Amino acid sequence: MSSKKLDSRQHGLKNYLERNFEKGRWFTVEELCGADLGYTLNTNPRTHHKCIAIWNDVKQLNWKTNVERYIPIITNERGEIKLCENEQELKDLIAKEEKKLEKASQYKNHLKSLIQIDGTCPCINLANRVLDIDEITPIDVYKKDTAQTTDQSK
Repeated sequence: MSSKKLDSRQHGLKNYLERNFEKGRWFTVEELCGADLGYTLNTNPRTHHKCIAIWNDVKQLNWKTNVERYIPIITNERGEIKLCENEQELKDLIAKEEKKLEKASQYKNHLKSLIQIDGTCPCINLANRVLDIDEITPIDVYKKDTAQTTDQSK
């Protein structure tokens, strides 16, 4: 992949990290937003990311840049970033990404398993007691349309 597909802000971030590199130094979101790189700090306390654009640019930089001339950017649990300094840091990043993929795969498999129950789920109350039929109020939820399934199989 070529670094020519990167935009000027992404190039600016990469160059900033390289120019200001110090071994072990992490760059905060606030610092990067204040560095005139084109990022805006989100000060809303209800949001998870203080600047989603930085995270997106790091992902694009790690994805689109030639491996021959590129040092990956890593993040920590506080949302800070830095240039990867050794193989172990890169392996840790890969393991973190694999963990996310595994969780997403488990969620997808759970959703697929819901197809198998075909609307046949016992309703229980807070005491974990299965409700009697007269205690259940039916609601219109996902259920396989057997008439449609039969028509499609013809």
